[in-house]
Amino acid sequence: KQRQREVIRISSEVDAMVVVGGGNSANTARLAAIAKGRGLPAYTIEKASELDIKTLNGYKSIGVTAGASTPKWVIDEVMEKLNSFTMKKQPAVPALNIFFNIFVKSNMMLALGATFLTSANMMIMDIPLYLPLLAVPFCAVLGTHLLNQLILAEDLKKSNPRRYKYHIEYRVLFWAIWFLSISAGFYFAWGLGTPSFMLFAAVVGFGITYGMPLFSWKKILTIVRLKDIPASKELFVGLAWGITTAVIPYISSPNASGFLYTFLFAFCISYIRVVLFGLRDIKGDHIVGREAITMVLGRKRASQILYSSVFLLGLVLIAGYSYGGIGMEVFGLFAVTVYLLGFLIYNQRHAWSDPDRFELIFDFQFIMVGILVYMLNILR
Repeated sequence: KQRQREVIRISSEVDAMVVVGGGNSANTARLAAIAKGRGLPAYTIEKASELDIKTLNGYKSIGVTAGASTPKWVIDEVMEKLNSFTMKKQPAVPALNIFFNIFVKSNMMLALGATFLTSANMMIMDIPLYLPLLAVPFCAVLGTHLLNQLILAEDLKKSNPRRYKYHIEYRVLFWAIWFLSISAGFYFAWGLGTPSFMLFAAVVGFGITYGMPLFSWKKILTIVRLKDIPASKELFVGLAWGITTAVIPYISSPNASGFLYTFLFAFCISYIRVVLFGLRDIKGDHIVGREAITMVLGRKRASQILYSSVFLLGLVLIAGYSYGGIGMEVFGLFAVTVYLLGFLIYNQRHAWSDPDRFELIFDFQFIMVGILVYMLNILR
């Protein structure tokens, strides 16, 4: 009934209606009938490939609705195809816009966030900012995320059709970015010494092989991939971020202090990110495996873990400042923790129509923590 009311509401704002759903679905047929009853041409399809672009070319604005049982990723795919078609009708997209899309969809924004987080950790541990130490987490995050998206492109198609489109269109470029990032990462890690090089290799190795088959004895072993370990994704990602942004800088500087708090902050904030993104995917009817804690514990308990993790992180920061384990830079970390709490509350009450905007706003906290800690470090 809600979708029927929405069709009636937007019928005066569009020139045609696309109804996504099964051909034998009574709900889908009802939505199409309502649109036609309001004087709109209605086109019923089951998937994006059935869109008749030549016919739709004659309409300035097109509405999209779907049957209740239609998966969200199918609707997203239809929306993406319609948006791509609209963009082709418009003047050429500025080069700056193309660059921005590649920057976001290649995970460079997230990798840059890892660099800012590392800079914050280094300042807290009184380690001078050093290019190789800042480059290693950037290369690790960019290389592992990008490779997994390139290899598991079909999964990306169902969770983020817009990003999937760019990975197909600029596939060669993304492979080149991956190769350069991994090569640069190993180069910088080698210059930091054997322990740092081995840690970087381990992080990259786990990240690359996480979704790949490791054993062929499926009748004997139930776990043939790291990904088959229940609720493992959040743990592995949290450890990887903790190692690249806190452990490697720490072991590269023998006189560093405050390591425990920087590691826990990096671990918690990245752990929360993965849990939150898992909840978003489930909410959007995307396919999520048992490697995500959300699938093991359910949405309600996963949400409780999110809020508990944020409050626990806040308590750790307060304790660290109270006992002298961390200086006034803690206020920068605490400000980001408050930002994270606000994001969780907003996300619980509102729906995000653009997954890239969702990621950008969330990942901005990594940039924020680097800037805030830098400013507080100057004041100190």
